[in-house]
Amino acid sequence: MAYSIYWGAFIIPAFEPLYSDELHGTDYKIFFYLLSNINYTNNISSIKQKDISQELNIHKTTVSKSLKKLEELQYIAKVEKFNGYMINPNIFYVGKNKADERDKIRDEFDEIVISNNSEVRFSLIEYTGVLNDNNR
Repeated sequence: MAYSIYWGAFIIPAFEPLYSDELHGTDYKIFFYLLSNINYTNNISSIKQKDISQELNIHKTTVSKSLKKLEELQYIAKVEKFNGYMINPNIFYVGKNKADERDKIRDEFDEIVISNNSEVRFSLIEYTGVLNDNNR
Protein backbone atom coordinates (compact mmCIF):
# COMPACT_ATOMS: atom_id res chain seq x y z
CA MET A 1 0.00 0.00 0.00
CA ALA A 2 1.40 3.41 -0.96
CA TYR A 3 0.91 6.39 1.31
CA SER A 4 1.15 10.03 0.47
CA ILE A 5 2.97 11.87 3.21
CA TYR A 6 0.63 13.94 5.27
CA TRP A 7 0.09 14.57 8.93
CA GLY A 8 -2.78 14.21 11.32
CA ALA A 9 -3.11 15.34 14.91
CA PHE A 10 -4.97 13.93 17.86
CA ILE A 11 -6.03 16.52 20.38
CA ILE A 12 -4.22 15.36 23.56
CA PRO A 13 -7.22 15.85 25.91
CA ALA A 14 -9.25 13.59 23.58
CA PHE A 15 -7.38 10.53 24.83
CA GLU A 16 -9.30 10.56 28.11
CA PRO A 17 -12.75 10.04 26.54
CA LEU A 18 -11.22 7.61 24.02
CA TYR A 19 -10.08 5.29 26.80
CA SER A 20 -12.96 5.87 29.23
CA ASP A 21 -15.93 5.57 26.85
CA GLU A 22 -17.26 2.04 26.42
CA LEU A 23 -15.38 1.33 23.18
CA HIS A 24 -14.12 -2.12 22.29
CA GLY A 25 -11.52 -3.51 19.91
CA THR A 26 -13.77 -3.54 16.86
CA ASP A 27 -14.89 0.04 17.53
CA TYR A 28 -11.28 1.21 17.66
CA LYS A 29 -10.36 -0.81 14.59
CA ILE A 30 -13.15 0.80 12.57
CA PHE A 31 -12.35 4.27 13.94
CA PHE A 32 -8.69 3.95 12.97
CA TYR A 33 -9.66 2.53 9.59
CA LEU A 34 -11.79 5.63 8.97
CA LEU A 35 -8.84 7.79 10.06
CA SER A 36 -6.56 6.00 7.61
CA ASN A 37 -8.96 6.90 4.77
CA ILE A 38 -9.58 10.52 5.76
CA ASN A 39 -9.62 13.33 3.21
CA TYR A 40 -7.31 16.02 4.56
CA THR A 41 -9.38 18.85 3.09
CA ASN A 42 -12.59 18.08 5.00
CA ASN A 43 -11.93 15.40 7.66
CA ILE A 44 -14.29 13.02 5.82
CA SER A 45 -13.67 9.35 5.15
CA SER A 46 -15.82 8.58 2.10
CA ILE A 47 -16.29 4.89 2.55
CA LYS A 48 -19.34 2.64 2.66
CA GLN A 49 -20.17 0.25 5.47
CA LYS A 50 -19.94 -2.75 3.15
CA ASP A 51 -16.43 -1.68 2.09
CA ILE A 52 -15.38 -1.38 5.74
CA SER A 53 -16.83 -4.83 6.37
CA GLN A 54 -14.99 -6.39 3.44
CA GLU A 55 -11.68 -4.62 4.04
CA LEU A 56 -11.55 -5.42 7.77
CA ASN A 57 -13.26 -8.81 7.50
CA ILE A 58 -15.86 -7.81 10.08
CA HIS A 59 -19.52 -8.80 9.69
CA LYS A 60 -21.62 -5.94 8.32
CA THR A 61 -23.95 -6.02 11.35
CA THR A 62 -20.97 -5.54 13.67
CA VAL A 63 -19.67 -2.70 11.49
CA SER A 64 -23.09 -1.07 11.61
CA LYS A 65 -23.26 -1.33 15.41
CA SER A 66 -19.75 0.10 15.83
CA LEU A 67 -20.43 3.00 13.48
CA LYS A 68 -23.66 3.74 15.35
CA LYS A 69 -21.78 3.75 18.66
CA LEU A 70 -19.04 6.01 17.25
CA GLU A 71 -21.75 8.35 15.97
CA GLU A 72 -23.62 8.39 19.28
CA LEU A 73 -20.38 9.22 21.09
CA GLN A 74 -19.70 11.89 18.43
CA TYR A 75 -16.32 10.60 17.32
CA ILE A 76 -17.79 10.57 13.82
CA ALA A 77 -20.84 11.96 12.02
CA LYS A 78 -22.49 10.44 8.97
CA VAL A 79 -22.24 12.69 5.91
CA GLU A 80 -24.70 11.52 3.28
CA LYS A 81 -23.54 13.80 0.48
CA PHE A 82 -20.00 12.39 0.68
CA ASN A 83 -21.22 8.85 1.32
CA GLY A 84 -19.06 8.56 4.39
CA TYR A 85 -18.20 9.79 7.86
CA MET A 86 -16.67 12.97 9.16
CA ILE A 87 -14.16 12.48 11.94
CA ASN A 88 -14.79 14.86 14.82
CA PRO A 89 -12.17 17.59 14.34
CA ASN A 90 -12.32 18.41 18.05
CA ILE A 91 -10.59 15.06 18.48
CA PHE A 92 -8.55 14.56 15.30
CA TYR A 93 -7.79 16.65 12.25
CA VAL A 94 -5.46 16.51 9.30
CA GLY A 95 -3.50 19.01 7.29
CA LYS A 96 -4.86 22.29 8.60
CA ASN A 97 -2.11 24.65 9.66
CA LYS A 98 -4.32 27.73 10.07
CA ALA A 99 -6.57 28.03 13.12
CA ASP A 100 -9.44 29.57 11.13
CA GLU A 101 -9.47 26.53 8.78
CA ARG A 102 -9.63 24.19 11.77
CA ASP A 103 -12.42 26.30 13.32
CA LYS A 104 -14.40 26.08 10.07
CA ILE A 105 -14.19 22.28 10.00
CA ARG A 106 -15.19 22.07 13.68
CA ASP A 107 -18.19 24.31 12.94
CA GLU A 108 -19.19 22.05 10.03
CA PHE A 109 -19.05 18.98 12.28
CA ASP A 110 -21.16 20.73 14.93
CA GLU A 111 -23.75 21.67 12.29
CA ILE A 112 -24.06 18.00 11.29
CA VAL A 113 -24.53 16.97 14.93
CA ILE A 114 -27.15 19.67 15.52
CA SER A 115 -28.97 18.79 12.29
CA ASN A 116 -29.30 15.24 13.70
CA ASN A 117 -31.09 16.68 16.75
CA SER A 118 -28.18 16.04 19.07
CA GLU A 119 -26.39 18.29 21.49
CA VAL A 120 -22.74 18.94 20.64
CA ARG A 121 -20.56 16.84 22.93
CA PHE A 122 -17.04 18.19 22.36
CA SER A 123 -15.79 21.72 21.97
CA LEU A 124 -12.13 22.58 21.69
CA ILE A 125 -10.81 25.92 22.83
CA GLU A 126 -7.68 25.74 20.78
CA TYR A 127 -5.72 28.66 22.19
CA THR A 128 -6.00 27.20 25.71
CA GLY A 129 -5.81 23.55 24.74
CA VAL A 130 -9.03 22.80 26.64
CA LEU A 131 -11.40 20.17 25.28
CA ASN A 132 -14.83 20.49 26.84
CA ASP A 133 -16.77 17.25 27.02
CA ASN A 134 -20.43 17.81 27.77
CA ASN A 135 -20.83 14.14 28.73
CA ARG A 136 -18.53 14.57 31.74
